[in-house]
Amino acid sequence: MKSILVIEYNRCQRNQLHHILSKANYDVVLAESVNMGIELLKTVSPNMVLCSNAKAEVDGIEIYQHFVREGLGADCSFILLSDNVDFEFVEKTLEAGIDDIIPTPFSTSQLLSVVGNKLKNDTHQHITQKKEVQISEAEKEFCNFQSFVDNYKSVYYSSKQVVFREGCSQSYVYVLKHGLVKEYAVNEDGKEFIYSLYGDGDLFGHYTLFEPDRYFCSVATVKECEIVLLPIQDVQDFVLSNPLATKNLFRLMSKNIIQKKKRLLEVAYNSLSQKVAESLVYLEDKMQKDTDFKNFGIQISRDDLAALSGVATESLIRTLKDFKDQNLIDLTRYSIKILDQPRLKKLQAV
Repeated sequence: MKSILVIEYNRCQRNQLHHILSKANYDVVLAESVNMGIELLKTVSPNMVLCSNAKAEVDGIEIYQHFVREGLGADCSFILLSDNVDFEFVEKTLEAGIDDIIPTPFSTSQLLSVVGNKLKNDTHQHITQKKEVQISEAEKEFCNFQSFVDNYKSVYYSSKQVVFREGCSQSYVYVLKHGLVKEYAVNEDGKEFIYSLYGDGDLFGHYTLFEPDRYFCSVATVKECEIVLLPIQDVQDFVLSNPLATKNLFRLMSKNIIQKKKRLLEVAYNSLSQKVAESLVYLEDKMQKDTDFKNFGIQISRDDLAALSGVATESLIRTLKDFKDQNLIDLTRYSIKILDQPRLKKLQAV
């Protein structure tokens, strides 16, 4: 009989899990806290740990990492029960080594399906061995992709130069080695809206990779850039011959789409100051690897920043002046330096 250690802080939820799993012929051991779970793992060897992420002393990732450090539960699967299933949290959780997430509230069939499949196909090895395999595979894939990109020459673009236009036939996928580019669209009135920015090391122009047609948006440089152009057929061949590359590409595309959706909602419903604060935080994150950013701050035209924020240029200029008066940023003619990121993030979230 397979055994499952359940770490759940809510008594009703704990009893519900015990009832469902016991009825499905699992040997269930209950713990009402992390400390109790740690003590139990020293004496029992379950096939799976089912841990709640709600109202915990520490979050599920920290619990898992503590188990790893202590050498506990090395031969069992670790599944997290969580009401937080947004993309960034799920990605962070799975990258930490946790086997799966069950969103709460869950149905009986959903719980038993995930638990059953994990235990049935459990080829779980020692955690340290698993980590070594994951790291070596990731490093191998990164080296493979770098070697692939290195086969192609870089093209240098001047500031404000168009890389490709909306509606043009797709011929390449692009890797930005250095610089900053904007992905944008222009409406019938000639107003520009920037969907995304790409910085050093980013991949772009990849959305229709498996069904090449026409670019759905335009891309232009914000500053001088060095870009590698990868012929689309070559990229298809590389991705299809490297399973991990395929997985990573789909994860990247999913993340990009979710970020775009989030930004569009913010542009639609946030206040003027929230929109500008969000854009400044977003820009700072995108430009972290840029040496010019470290020396001079954010270098972007007021028109581009307005298009990124979804506001009129005049409104943007007034808001930037307000931010300067509050000592949130420092302004020069050509750059913006963030002086108080925590306050800016707090303003963004208000």
